[in-house]
Amino acid sequence: MKIIKFVLLVCCILNLPLRLYCQGLDSTFYSIEDAIKEPTKVKTLNLPSKSYKKIPQEVFLFPHLEVLYLDNNDIRSIPNDIIKLTKLNTLILSHNNLRYVSSRLKDLKHLKYLDLSDNNLSKVPFEISSLKYLETIILNNNSITDCSFRSRSIKKIIANFNKITSINGSFFSQYPNLQVLSLISNRIKKLPDNIRSAKNLKHLNLSNNQLQFIPEMLLELDNLEILRLGKNHIKEIPAKLYDSKIQLVILSENPIPVGKIKNRIFSENGKQIIIQEILEGYEYLPE
Repeated sequence: MKIIKFVLLVCCILNLPLRLYCQGLDSTFYSIEDAIKEPTKVKTLNLPSKSYKKIPQEVFLFPHLEVLYLDNNDIRSIPNDIIKLTKLNTLILSHNNLRYVSSRLKDLKHLKYLDLSDNNLSKVPFEISSLKYLETIILNNNSITDCSFRSRSIKKIIANFNKITSINGSFFSQYPNLQVLSLISNRIKKLPDNIRSAKNLKHLNLSNNQLQFIPEMLLELDNLEILRLGKNHIKEIPAKLYDSKIQLVILSENPIPVGKIKNRIFSENGKQIIIQEILEGYEYLPE
């Protein structure tokens, strides 16, 4: 009773609709055994760390399921029965043992959020290109060498800690609505010329790669707000960087000689450029 009163108070203070709380209370289940008792009420099924080697068949009995958590299991594949979840918009399969996914993944017409992190994928499933409403895909800690696919709806691609060596020439034109791209700890040496196509890009994180310079085309993007390029091989800062519209630039742990730095911490009119040198032979600048 005290918990319910507390939630009611929070809803009133934050002006939150009470139905959001009630819906979460009535439609979220943490075991198949409980969910199977009221299959038509199930909208969120939270099944992490159950030691599953495959997705239980019972999961496909819930016609109104929208959110499915199956992280931290030992699931090896996504079965064709996934098409039965016609209302699914969020699928979390991180920390499993996936090597491939079913071709029927493309039939999840309402899927918006897909997390396939920490699996054994060597490439991005081709079927993802058919997901017309997909906005976020997370692919961290796989063995992916090329994260290209086609999507007009995608807004966020997170593929940190993979084996990506290059970004192909048509990459940015394939995602006209891309806002966030994070490819931390890969092996990328340069950016393609068509980066000018990333007109809606707001946040780019390519930290811990092998970039040797910052292309001026990147600095001409009107909507780019945050640029993170720490731990690369960058030796010079383009003069245009100081005049660009980017609000935050992180260039820490690059071999930029002190003499080539206009200001090691540059802050003006809301723009901040942070450079931290810790490589041998260069001055150390604390964060």
